[in-house]
This record gives sequence, structure tokens and C-alpha cells, in this order.
Amino acid sequence: MFSTVISFILLALSAVLLITTKIREKHTYDTLDHLLDSAINNTFDEKTFDETRFSSLEMKLAKYLSSAQTSSRKVADERNKIKTLVSDISHQTKTPISNILLNSELLMEYDLDAESRKCADVINEQAQKLSFLISALVKLSRLETGIVAVSPKTGDVNKLAQKLYQQYKPTASNKGLDFICQCCSRENADFDAVSISTDINTGAAANNIIGTNASAEDNVIANPALSGQSVSELTAVFDEKWTLEALGNIADNAIKYTDSGSVVLSIKSYEMFCCIEIADTGSGIAEDEHAQVFSRFYRGRNSDKKEGVGIGLYLARQIITQQGGYIKLTSPANRQDQRGTVFQVYLPRQI
Repeated sequence: MFSTVISFILLALSAVLLITTKIREKHTYDTLDHLLDSAINNTFDEKTFDETRFSSLEMKLAKYLSSAQTSSRKVADERNKIKTLVSDISHQTKTPISNILLNSELLMEYDLDAESRKCADVINEQAQKLSFLISALVKLSRLETGIVAVSPKTGDVNKLAQKLYQQYKPTASNKGLDFICQCCSRENADFDAVSISTDINTGAAANNIIGTNASAEDNVIANPALSGQSVSELTAVFDEKWTLEALGNIADNAIKYTDSGSVVLSIKSYEMFCCIEIADTGSGIAEDEHAQVFSRFYRGRNSDKKEGVGIGLYLARQIITQQGGYIKLTSPANRQDQRGTVFQVYLPRQI
């Protein structure tokens, strides 16, 4: 009997102890939750000043928040300084570079001897290169520092490709290259769109894309009309201004590094992405350089005799990545039966 009573008392004490522990544990978690909420909402204020562990915890949290706020202010100050510096560089260099370009062009209109004309050409060429470099660096700095952020929204990929085509068609024509589009309708008389075959057994449309060996199944993917999707329904999520900038850098490179043949612009529709492909018949890029060409200021082995600063592809990748997309590069430069480079820009179909 006595042992039974003792056992009952011990059991009761254990239950009371367990309940007390659970209550204290809940109180501790509730207190920590309140502290974290006040820290997140920036309303934290140290209230307990004694020798307890809770007071020590409050003190450490106050120090951490103070340090974090100081760091945030420093980052904001540095960003404002960079913003001011970038604006100053853009503003202060624009006028002198424009004056150099203007005067060099005026100088070239004079009846100069061969040596003087050569010097005038060099001045004009280098001034244009400097103007492009400053412009690219300013854009890149604004993107990297968050001064200018991309604002992607659902847009018509067909119209985006049309703007790119119209912008770079004259440049390609002046160099004697065919700039071909395989993605837009012929409703616009000024737009030299190539009609795509609907015979999926031949795979002709997809095989017209430089650097690919497409099957009949690929042809259905490459041609929206064959998969039951209207050309006008090709939409993706992108910032039109910045995406056009990125695609322009790729198209400009394709034209620059292609001495003969063509540059082909096409669109492929996938379930999650819309792919804008720019393919050329240039010398191509060696496989061991594929990862490096997107680095800042990198210039490939085949670009020694071409003008450029090696920042266009880096800027293009930064822009596309910030929009949730990516760029893929293929180049069959080492094959005897094919040549050229293919850049595929993948834009997300949904936000």
C-alpha cells in the first residue's frame, strides 16, 4: 500500500514537472518569436536589463541589429556613390566624345593627302570605339549595381524579333550578308520573312537553321504553326528594351564575325521557354572557348582582326539572366561539313 502511494506521488510529480517544462518551453518560444518579429519589423527595443540569459540574448540581438543597420547604410551609401559616379562618367564623357567624332568627320571631308586621311580615319574609328565602350560600361554598371533593373512582363516575341530584324538588316546588307528571318509572317511588306514549309516529313524548315541537324519532330517545335500554335501567340516574359539590347549584341557579333553567307533569325516555342535563335555562317567559336566568351572583356582567338572590346556577350548574359532566362551556345567550328555559331536565347513563358 505504501509503495503504491509513493508511486502515485512520483507519477503526479512527474506529470506536474512535464507540464511545467512544456509551459516554460512554450513561453520561451513565444518570447523568441516575438523578438524575431520585432527585429524583422524594425521595432526591436531592449527592455530587460539584469543578469538573466534572456537579458543577455536581448543584448546580443540588439548589437547584431545595430551592426546590420550600419552595414545596410554603408551599402546604400556606396550604391549612391556609384550611381553618382556612373552618371558623372556618362555625362562628362558624352560631350567630348561627340565633339571628337564630329570634328573627325568634318576633317575627313577636306581634301587631305593619303597620310593625313589615314590619321583622320584612325581618330574617327577609335572615337567610335571609345563611345561604344563608355556606353556599354555605363549600362553594365547600372545593371550590376541595381541602379537600373529589368522589368520583365509578358510580351510578343514575334514583334521583338521583327524589331531586331529591322534594326540589323541594313548592317548585314551593307556587308553583303543575307539576314534571314524564319519566324514572322509576311503581313508586313517591309519584312523579308522566309516562309517555312509545312511538310513535317522533310524537316526542311528546321534544317534551314544553321548548325543544326533537325528531325521532323524538331520541325514541329521550331514551327509554331505545325504544333497548332499561331505565330501571333508566341509570348514570353521579358523587358523589351533590355532584351533588344542583349539580342542586338549577339546579332551585331554574328554580322561582325561573318565574312560571307548569312545570319538566320528564328523562334522556337517550348512548353516553359521561348527560344530566339541567331545563327551565322562565320568561322565559329572553338568548344574550349564557349564558357569564356561570356566573360567580361574576353575576346576569342578568331577576333584579333575585328573591332570590339569583349563586353557585348557579358552584358547580354547579365540581362537575360536577370529576367529568368539563359543563353546557350553551340558552334560546329571543328566539323568539316558545317561552320558558324548558334546563339539560343531562352526567355521564360511565364513569370
